[in-house]
Amino acid sequence: MPHDEAAAVKRVKTNIAARGGDPGRVFVFGHSSGCQLAAILGANPKYLAGVGLVPSDLAGVVAMGCVLAPLEEVTTKHPLHELRARWLKSEETGTFASFEDFLDSDPSRFIGSHMPPTIVVVAQAERFFPSILEQGAKFVRRLLEMKRPADVVMVPGRHMTSIQNITDPSDPTFAAIRRFIENPAATGQGNY
Repeated sequence: MPHDEAAAVKRVKTNIAARGGDPGRVFVFGHSSGCQLAAILGANPKYLAGVGLVPSDLAGVVAMGCVLAPLEEVTTKHPLHELRARWLKSEETGTFASFEDFLDSDPSRFIGSHMPPTIVVVAQAERFFPSILEQGAKFVRRLLEMKRPADVVMVPGRHMTSIQNITDPSDPTFAAIRRFIENPAATGQGNY
């Protein structure tokens, strides 16, 4: 899926000017499983490199409603050879083509100064279970330590209700994302 997402970004960047858009202002947004994909595209350079782009070709990343370090606990407690053996016996072999693809599904493993401005949007009702707020805050803190624009934005609602009215300009989620898009470089400076 990240390869497909990278190809879609390349297509948008290639064709957007002909439609009056700015190829330098392409953002990726994802909610739930799309959240993880958006974060992976901004964090792991290999996917955009496959289409001749780099993460800085993105104007920003909006990651909403997902854990951003799904493998952190197991990768810090177990050596990779042990994890590979476990993976080979798991149902994850049907989801990921290789063990390396499985590891690449964790955007937190690739946080770096190469990343575009990023906001992590968290619905109030899903702050703690799963640990979306905790992992999002850690993800953002690491980006801020690298002097990258990043922030966590809390919005009202639950996993689905927090996004159900996103096309309404008065919706809090829409408003938070719009503020980010208007000035991604100011992210993390108390603007939310």
